[in-house]
Amino acid sequence: MNDLEKGLHEENVALQDNYEPDKQDIPNYINYMKYLSVSAFYSKKYHEAVGLLSRLVNDVSFKSYPHAEIEIKLLLSLFYSMINKYDPANSLMRSVARKVRESEDEVGYENASIFNKILSLQMSSSAKDVEQKIKQQFQRFEMLNNGSNRMLEFLKFDDAFIKHLAQGVKTN
Repeated sequence: MNDLEKGLHEENVALQDNYEPDKQDIPNYINYMKYLSVSAFYSKKYHEAVGLLSRLVNDVSFKSYPHAEIEIKLLLSLFYSMINKYDPANSLMRSVARKVRESEDEVGYENASIFNKILSLQMSSSAKDVEQKIKQQFQRFEMLNNGSNRMLEFLKFDDAFIKHLAQGVKTN
């Protein structure tokens, strides 16, 4: 974590006291909560990131926003895996897989399916060469992650992140 990410998170925490988002303005509320959670994530405040996205999932009906639901649930699965909560992560991953299958644009969500595979690899205790496999899947994800179904573009899939993800069980 660099000083910019830490400072941004601290600033966001201070600003939250003076701002109450409009939960009825669903697209902007989703973006606001996603922003706060990613800010917490990059400050290694994984429990806080989970709490923010969990609150979002509980506050919003995603019925009219299937793309946002897929993205938020994938992100929340990642956050859960960072705090060793694999049961809720797996539950969310199954929900995403079901949503993608039910989607009229299943091929357009291949990026979501690949990200699901990345999370499955990360949580697998039996997989060999996890880091290399995750790196290959991220390359496929980035290649397919474009157009109207683009998601998770705010995550930095650099070597340090992949190495951290490949470690499996996290210590933070």
